Amino acid sequence: MRSLEHQNQTTKTTMKKEKGILMDQLMQRASLALNEGFYLETILICSIILEERIYSINAKFDSKLPKKKEDSRKTLGVLLKDFKKHRVTDIVLKAQVSDELLNEMDWVKEFRNSITHALLNEGLIKVNKDLERVAKLAYDTTNAFRAGIRRWKKKVN
Repeated sequence: MRSLEHQNQTTKTTMKKEKGILMDQLMQRASLALNEGFYLETILICSIILEERIYSINAKFDSKLPKKKEDSRKTLGVLLKDFKKHRVTDIVLKAQVSDELLNEMDWVKEFRNSITHALLNEGLIKVNKDLERVAKLAYDTTNAFRAGIRRWKKKVN
């Protein structure tokens, strides 16, 4: 009979695989949305993925964080700030997530926020010309960040 510890480890491994599959499915959906011109959906999906991945990495460095993102009230901006602190202390993570990529993540966050406020003040028609550019950057940045985190995990595990 398997020990409880072994069963817990198996459950964690299964959950991680399922989460990875979900992230892949979300990226496929973001790609489809981008190709079909659903830029707000692309931006939203990519923001969600970035938040979740950054939170997950931050939780590995900070044992005080709740293990589930939904138990925290941290925004993408705060998560990025914390991530940058952890990145400074981890040479492998710094090698996998470049300064340029971090700057792009900041840019995505800022423009996502600007677009959100502009939608309220100016409406979709005036904002639409910027949406495609931001959606493409959000998608490319999210893809690059996920790849960097996968490389980092392989090196530290």
